[in-house]
Amino acid sequence: MGLKKSIAIVRQGGLGDHIVTTPLVRAIRIAEPSAKITMFSGHAYCSLWEENPCVNRVIPVKAVFETSFEGQFSVDRFLEPIAGVSEKFDLIFNPTHCVDVYLNGLIVNKLKADIKIGFKQEMSEYEGYDANIFYTQLINRPKYENVSLYSELIFRELYPKEKFSPYDVELFFCQEAHKNVTTYIASLPSPDIVGIHPAGSINYRTLSALQLKEIVNQVQRMGLIPIIIGENSYQLEMPGVFFTGRIKIPELFCLVSKMKAVICVDSSIKHIAGAFEVPIIELSHIPRHLLKLNGPYVDESHPFCAINYWAPKPGNLLHEVVFPVLGQSEADIKSGLTLHSIGLGEISDTLSRFLKSKDKLQIGRYVC
Repeated sequence: MGLKKSIAIVRQGGLGDHIVTTPLVRAIRIAEPSAKITMFSGHAYCSLWEENPCVNRVIPVKAVFETSFEGQFSVDRFLEPIAGVSEKFDLIFNPTHCVDVYLNGLIVNKLKADIKIGFKQEMSEYEGYDANIFYTQLINRPKYENVSLYSELIFRELYPKEKFSPYDVELFFCQEAHKNVTTYIASLPSPDIVGIHPAGSINYRTLSALQLKEIVNQVQRMGLIPIIIGENSYQLEMPGVFFTGRIKIPELFCLVSKMKAVICVDSSIKHIAGAFEVPIIELSHIPRHLLKLNGPYVDESHPFCAINYWAPKPGNLLHEVVFPVLGQSEADIKSGLTLHSIGLGEISDTLSRFLKSKDKLQIGRYVC
């Protein structure tokens, strides 16, 4: 039986980071059935947590660094101060495992709690900043693990005997989202849709216009309807191509769940597809031979394999990575050379194989 009355979780980062945190929130709710759980979330993803029945309250926050030319900064500067939060929590979790730990640390530092749990940082990108001082309990970061396991480690710090399923992601959408998506798909020439997400959070995870056009043509030749997730920033004028435009998170979840497959770069879309067991064809911006050279590093001597680290589920048969054929350095990656060298043939071959294996793999079981 749980003993904590008030628990806070600090979660910034991208949508994929929020999605892989849902098992942690559910596990905390099971361990502490009567606790009030507050999620401090980035503005863009508050709706994800507002739909989650395990969360009692969502507070949008965004912390920023104010740096000087010498690399010094103030931990007291916030783009948007945490307003109206004067209570003292029994417990704060910061499940951040990577660069966002610095931003989350600023928020944790501003909140009052008897117990503050976070991961120990062995090095800092910012001179004079030590995120370790904000916590009462620090956990050593694991090496060569999938990102979802970080939530399990932080949960085990207080609840070593409770059950935890790190890959059992929960995505919630409302009845209105289901109605809107059903109406949208009914308006298409066919319900056999393939999602394409051509742009990541940084420019070298973004497909070229030529690549996107080739992929769209191939999807259409296979008798499928291409749905490009996002705005038509490429200014494509092709018949039979549909863009979602700006889309609310519940509608996005519902739409992805109904797709035959998803073709995407390293982005949150693969986490959504992975949760619904929709086949994922991930276009890597990192050549295979550079995987263990790609940062950020666990420490100076132990780099991690980026693909396994961020995969929705390690070893998932529904997730295949297509690697670039060119690129010898990190400079090549940042120039876009590597991603833009991916050929169309392997993408179409992988898509064909996934669709032929649909019944065998029971693809798309969890459809809204």
